[in-house]
Amino acid sequence: MSFIIALIAGIAVVVFASFNNSDVTINFIFAKYELSLTIVILIAATIGAFAMYIINLFKTFKLKKKIKQLSAKLTELGVDVSMIIGKSAKQLKAERKAEQKAIKQAEKESKKQAKQQAKAEAKQKSAVIEPAVTEPAKPQPAVEPAVKTTPVVTEPATEVKPAKVEKTINDVVSEQPTKVESKPVDNDKFSGEV
Repeated sequence: MSFIIALIAGIAVVVFASFNNSDVTINFIFAKYELSLTIVILIAATIGAFAMYIINLFKTFKLKKKIKQLSAKLTELGVDVSMIIGKSAKQLKAERKAEQKAIKQAEKESKKQAKQQAKAEAKQKSAVIEPAVTEPAKPQPAVEPAVKTTPVVTEPATEVKPAKVEKTINDVVSEQPTKVESKPVDNDKFSGEV
């Protein structure tokens, strides 16, 4: 991908330089040169590309050195480096995310258990502390009971017979209510005059 970008940039510089073909004077500290602007543009682009290549070369060297150090640490820890190199970056990222998710889940569970344990300990402490905090009971004066109780002696159970009832419920229900005689009311007495 980077090669394609560099190729497109190089073609753009050549096209730009070909449209600018007039002569220019270049002043160095001790000398003056008169050159075509096209040549000056191409030389400047070449020097810039070379500088970028050298800088990138140093970065690559540092990264390779770091990879060797990390590989040595991994082999020291007992991890097979060839297995990791064979995996793609996506697989490694997915594994790393899964590990981080598992770690977070474990942390949540441990925090939850710690909270539950703290609550249980607090309940135990409050249960133990409560009697000590309450005021001691005031001594009650000794009062003898007014009625002395006698020990109860239990006898073997005997059969209890119900008392004889003279009237049964059916007899009460079947009785006829007595008739009440009514007298006619004299309306003249209650005419409203007072």
